[in-house]
Amino acid sequence: MTSSEGHEEGVPGGVAADDGDRKAGKQAAKAEAQAAKAARKAAKREARTAARSAKAAAKAEAKAAKSAKAEAKAQVKAERAAAEAAARSEAKAAKTAQANAKAEAREANRAAKAQASAARAASPVVAHASALLEEAAQLIRQSGAPAPAADDSIEAHEPGPAAPDLEVATTDLASELAGDAAPAAVDDLEAADGDAGAADGPSASEPADTAEPADAPLEPLPPEAPALELTAGGSPVALLAPETGGPAITVPADAQVAASVDIGSTSVHLLVGAVDGHRVTPLLDESVFLGLGDRVGAAGYFGDEVRAALVADLERYVAAARDLGAVSVTIVGTEPMRRAADAGAVIHELAARTGAPVHVLDHDEEGLLTLIGATGGSPVSGELLLVDIGGGSTEFVVVGTGRPPRTVGLPLGAARLTRELVRSDPPSLREIEALRQGVDAIVGGAPEASPSEIVAVGGTASNLLRLLPATAVDRSLTRRRISVALAMLTVERSSEAATRHVIRPERARILPAGAIIVDAILERYRADRLRVSEAGIREGAILAAVRGGAAWRDRLGDLARGWHERPGS
Repeated sequence: MTSSEGHEEGVPGGVAADDGDRKAGKQAAKAEAQAAKAARKAAKREARTAARSAKAAAKAEAKAAKSAKAEAKAQVKAERAAAEAAARSEAKAAKTAQANAKAEAREANRAAKAQASAARAASPVVAHASALLEEAAQLIRQSGAPAPAADDSIEAHEPGPAAPDLEVATTDLASELAGDAAPAAVDDLEAADGDAGAADGPSASEPADTAEPADAPLEPLPPEAPALELTAGGSPVALLAPETGGPAITVPADAQVAASVDIGSTSVHLLVGAVDGHRVTPLLDESVFLGLGDRVGAAGYFGDEVRAALVADLERYVAAARDLGAVSVTIVGTEPMRRAADAGAVIHELAARTGAPVHVLDHDEEGLLTLIGATGGSPVSGELLLVDIGGGSTEFVVVGTGRPPRTVGLPLGAARLTRELVRSDPPSLREIEALRQGVDAIVGGAPEASPSEIVAVGGTASNLLRLLPATAVDRSLTRRRISVALAMLTVERSSEAATRHVIRPERARILPAGAIIVDAILERYRADRLRVSEAGIREGAILAAVRGGAAWRDRLGDLARGWHERPGS
C-alpha cells in the first residue's frame, strides 16, 4: 500500500529520493558516454576523410609534377631538334649558294666566250651584208626599175627618210652581235644578222622610195574624176584615174566590174576590178588594218566595239563597190571569222544593212580561191606550190597537170607568232631564234611536193619585197634577200622601218616573223627562190564569182583547175 505523498509503503521518503537521483545520474552518464562515443566515431570518420583527401591531393600533385617534368623534357628535345634542323638548313643554303656561285661563274665564262666569238664573226658578216645590198643597188641602176609598187593601196606618198651612213649602221650591228648573241643564235642567224648593217637603209645611189604604203585607205576621188561607163560592144573606154592627175585605167567595153572583200587576220581588204577573160584590172584597191586575228586570239571573239567597226567598214566597202558598178560583191572571211565566237553576228548585221552575204571559207576553199587568183584561172603546167602567208595561218596549195589541187592549212601566221613570241621592238636575237624554232615546229606539216615553181601571195610576201630594191627586177625572194630583210628588221624599230620603207607600222611589226616563215618554206622544199604574186584570194573571189555565178562555191574544185574560155563565151 502506498501513501498519499507517493512514497512506497515501508520506504522512508529521503531514501527514495536518493535512488531517483542516482538513476537519473546513471542515465545522464550513459547518455554522455554514448555522445562521447559518437563524437569519437565522427572524429575518426573525419580523420579518415581528411587522410584520403590529403592522399589524393598528394597523388595529384605528384602526377602534375611528373607531367610538368615530361613537358619540360619534350620542350628541351624540341628545341634541340629545331636547333639541329636550323643548322642543317643553314649548311644546305650555304652549299646551294656555293653551287650557284660556281654556275654563275661558268655562265659568265660562257657569255664572255660567246661575246668574243660574236665580235670575231661581226666583221665578215657585216661585209657580206654590204655586198648583198650593193648587189641590190647595182641591179636597180642597171634596170632603171622603180621601187616595188604597193600591194595594198593606190595612193601616192612622199619619199621616206634618207638612208643612214653604212659605216655607222655596220658598227651598230657589230655592237649588238658582240653584246647580245649567244653562240647558237650567232650560228643560226649569221647571214640574217650580218646583213643588217647595210640594210638599215638603201645606199646613196639608190632611188628614193616613192611607193605608196601597203594597206593605206584610198582617198575619195575628186568630183571631176571621170565617171565609170561600160557599154556593150564598143572600143575600150576610160574608167577612172587611180589618183588625181594620174593616167586613166582603160578596159574593154565588154568587161564586167566585180568586187571582193577579204576579212583577214591582219586587215580587211577591198578590191574592185574589171574582169576581161583571165585578167582582173584593179579599179579600187583599199584596206583597213583591224588586227582581227590578235583580238580573236586573245579573247575568242570580236566584241561589240570591234564588231561594230568591222561591220561599218564592210558596209562602206559594199557601197563603194556598187557605186563603181560592180555586178557582184563577194565577201569572204578567213581565219578570224572561222575562230570568232560572234562571227555569226557580223554576218547577220551586214546582211540586214546591205543584203550582201559573207562566205566563211574553210582552209581548202581559201587555198583554192587563192590559186585561182594567182593563176588568173588559167590551167597550170608542171607542179606549182602556192603559199598564202597570212596573219593567223598559211595555206599551201599543190597543183599539177591532170591532178586535182591539194590544200593544207597550218596555224603559221606572222601576227600570231609575233603575239606569242615577241616582246621587244625590234625583236632581240633570242626572240628571232624563238620564232625560227616555232616556225620549224609547224612547217614540217606542210604537204609533200616537188614543185617546179613556188609562188607566194599575201601581204607578208608583198611587203617583204618593199624592203629590197633589187626585187623590183624579178619580184622574187631568195634566201639571201630574206637574210638582208630580216637583218634590217632586227636593227630598227617597226615605226622606223615603216617610215623608211613606206609600209604600215603594224605590218612592219610582224614582218620579222613573216621573213622567217618564207625562209622556212624555202628550206622545207629545198628551194632557193620563190616568186611573189600581187594577185591572190581577192582576185580569185572575183574570177570565181564571175565565172561560176551564184553557185561558185559548189564549182570551186573545177574552177581551180583553170579554164580556157573567156567568161560568157
